[in-house]
Amino acid sequence: QNGAVTLYHDNSPKLATTSTGIDVTGAITSSNININASGTSERYLQIGTGTTANHYAYIDLVGDATYTDYGFRIMRGNSGANTETSLAHRGTGNFNIGASDSASIRFNTNGSNALTLNSSQNATFAGNIVVSGTVDGIDIAARDAILTSTTTTAGAALPKAGGTLTGLVQSNSTIQTTANIKVGGYLLFDGNDDFTGSDYYTIQDDVSTDVLRIGRNFNTTDCLELNSTGDLHLKGGNLTVSGNIIVGGTVDGRDVATDGTKLDTIETSATADQTQAEINALGITATGLSGTPNIGVGTISSGNITTTGYLRGPSTFTIDPAAHGDDTGTLVIAGNLQVDGTTTTINSTTLTVDDKNITLASGSANAAAANGAGITVAGASANIVYESTNDRWTLNKEVFAQNGFMIGSTATDVGLIKNSSGVFDFQAQSARQISFSNVTNGEHVRINATGDVGIGTTNPTNHINTGTFFK
Repeated sequence: QNGAVTLYHDNSPKLATTSTGIDVTGAITSSNININASGTSERYLQIGTGTTANHYAYIDLVGDATYTDYGFRIMRGNSGANTETSLAHRGTGNFNIGASDSASIRFNTNGSNALTLNSSQNATFAGNIVVSGTVDGIDIAARDAILTSTTTTAGAALPKAGGTLTGLVQSNSTIQTTANIKVGGYLLFDGNDDFTGSDYYTIQDDVSTDVLRIGRNFNTTDCLELNSTGDLHLKGGNLTVSGNIIVGGTVDGRDVATDGTKLDTIETSATADQTQAEINALGITATGLSGTPNIGVGTISSGNITTTGYLRGPSTFTIDPAAHGDDTGTLVIAGNLQVDGTTTTINSTTLTVDDKNITLASGSANAAAANGAGITVAGASANIVYESTNDRWTLNKEVFAQNGFMIGSTATDVGLIKNSSGVFDFQAQSARQISFSNVTNGEHVRINATGDVGIGTTNPTNHINTGTFFK
């Protein structure tokens, strides 16, 4: 008692007790080493303490029959106080560094944060990024002159955003941009690509007359002009139109769209002295269609139709966008759609819904009123149905999940049931435990976060801990 004890092997001391602990000479072989906590006292593992010379210090993990010396090594070098420290991973499998919960991963240098990977997989660098290769196939170093230029002259690199391009810009191919092009001078277009002679066309802003002019060879008499009030003038030539002209306003004060509808319905032999009675006999007034006559015609072709009432049709009412008769085209409802009938049938093969949430049994006063709500797959007799008695979903088919089922609360993952390379795996999340229980008799088996198994106890302290003796 209160004395030192030394154990020998072949006359060599191997294990000795001291006033502060034990000293071991040689290697320690053990299936497990547990360092228990005691209140707030520190607990640690040190390798290489008390050294008087430089040497390697490392921890080796061996988990396979190929790399029997080490599969993963944490090592401190042997070249002194400023030696290197390294993590060595062997084999072709992934070397994973991760945080199971919503923590960020930080890399520090010189006592400060250099790189942070947050839980949204975004990387934040405190310093610069130096690339010796390419980024998305682009040699950044070779493009440095373009990226750092703020102004250029003719023939030089284009400036970066916010820069100014000076001098003459000439291109014999297409110039594309998704932003605005600001021109302080004029634009020239030449089909011969030489911009010489008098065979080119121009777009220019005439500051003296405050007009934008499109013409040939800077001609101010045979051109198209747009003035500051929005008026468009064709000067010195004729306007030839091979298609239709659609006018949203008036021509010389006349509403062509309204007047044209009236003229199209008046008899061909109408004269300038057509009486009001003759026009009303056709169901047309001088200001438009009257409110009482019905129009009995075949096909009506029109632009926009405005009504203050509603559209009425037969028992089966079809709206057919072009091309007609082949179930193609697109019908757009520029507002909300409300269906007051009892059945809504969609015969399309693809249904796309932008809404993030679909509500079933809308208007149900309580769970009992929503009983039976769900989704049914025709032909397979497969359904997902809400059952109000037990307040749960019922499925009449097996559920297959390739990546497993995660169980937890709204913000916390507790456990994952999954296929792990053919093994039926119950995987508790970080610091979580696994229990097997009976609804009548309570819990029978508990596996804590360190792998201790308790049978008949909820607080196992060993790899297998039973509440009573084995029988």
